[in-house]
Amino acid sequence: MAQKTSFFNWGLSRSWLKRCWPLWTTYLAVWLIALPQSVPELRRYSDILSYTVNVNTNVVRLGQNMAEMSIFAGIIAAMLMYSYMYSSRSCGMMNALPVRRETVFTTAFITGLVPFLIADVIVIAAAWAVYARTGVVETKNIFLALGFAVMGNIAFYGFAAFCAVLTGSLVVLPAVYLVLGCTAAVVEPRRAERARLADIRVQRGQVLRHGALAHHRGDRQCQRRAGDGVHHGGKI
Repeated sequence: MAQKTSFFNWGLSRSWLKRCWPLWTTYLAVWLIALPQSVPELRRYSDILSYTVNVNTNVVRLGQNMAEMSIFAGIIAAMLMYSYMYSSRSCGMMNALPVRRETVFTTAFITGLVPFLIADVIVIAAAWAVYARTGVVETKNIFLALGFAVMGNIAFYGFAAFCAVLTGSLVVLPAVYLVLGCTAAVVEPRRAERARLADIRVQRGQVLRHGALAHHRGDRQCQRRAGDGVHHGGKI
């Protein structure tokens, strides 16, 4: 009978959760404590329109700030989840278990990521409840904030997990994570700028083509009118 391949081990996951729960608890507590302070007061605004804009801006900014915090939380989680790779004793013990290496890796990745996602949902749900009393918050901005937070956690924790497996060193991991992260931060704006300049050139070329075509059509119309004038003149 063929044996099924499993990519998740509950025993390893429970062990890591018991050992690393303070990280996710701290992440959740920080945002729950900071949440009430981000709600603006209506009496400070002269009109309801400005208040509405500020409330919805703060909701979206909450998700963006959570994504920025994932830069640091993600690498800490990756260092904890993949710390077994950085000592010969723990690595040998892990390899002695009747668990496939793929299962160990995916279990570490899922165990490190899912608590962040659960914390994101809890914080955004609490933000929805807190901002609902303002009466002006839009539902789409709540989901937009949740999208920022979730994508930030997935991106930065996934990138940190990649660096953890790539380096195999607890000392080199933060350096590689920082260098590659800074490289991406420098390259991406330049790529966006090149794409913007390319769009401008394309638009300029289209404008020039349309102008040349219009000029050509104008010349043909002038020639046609001149021919018509000569033709009528000949008849007279």
